[in-house]
Amino acid sequence: MDTNVVIVGAGPAGLAVGACLKRAGVDFIILEKASELAPAWRRHYRRLHLHTVKSFSSLPFLPFPKSHPRYVPREKVVAYLDAYAARFSLEPRFGVTVKSIRRAGEKVVVETDAGPFNARKIVIATGNNAEPITPAFAGIETFKGQVLHSAAYTEATPYTARNVLVVGMGNTGAEIALDLAESARIRRSRCAGASTSCRASSSACRSRWSASPAGRCRGR
Repeated sequence: MDTNVVIVGAGPAGLAVGACLKRAGVDFIILEKASELAPAWRRHYRRLHLHTVKSFSSLPFLPFPKSHPRYVPREKVVAYLDAYAARFSLEPRFGVTVKSIRRAGEKVVVETDAGPFNARKIVIATGNNAEPITPAFAGIETFKGQVLHSAAYTEATPYTARNVLVVGMGNTGAEIALDLAESARIRRSRCAGASTSCRASSSACRSRWSASPAGRCRGR
């Protein structure tokens, strides 16, 4: 199939590009390997809120509703993205995985499991957190508790009566640590910051809690 632009990914960036191209009268196709819009936002932990105020976080041509809080929660972001796609008649092709991209003369061929797409331009809008990256900490294999990436965290309930170490003090780590700390059923929640501290704290986690299978370490 021939088109002017192939957009890979139907998250916020892909939808924003699609809306701008539609306003400009440029034909395009959005390819998304998942079965729904913004899959990353739908699977994030339940407490998640935007970390920037809504006035700086909306997509082109459609601000967040005035009734939304200053920092919009995850479920309202998902609803906003669904409404955004409907507003601009954006209809991604779901369940299509891009296998490779190659240049063929003046065009670019996007090979997918649904066949090839020929385009003049490609926009990669797959985001930077589609695949979890777990750092390798020396000796982590000796830790007897559970090691869980933040991508698999949803809420504090499964960690009732557990000690939890959160490795990483970015937005995700801080918010997960707060979620755990505010749960009265969590024994203790600790968050390690910079990489050097993370390694030291990970060692502390192993030495202090290795004898207890109740321990939990969480990475980002």
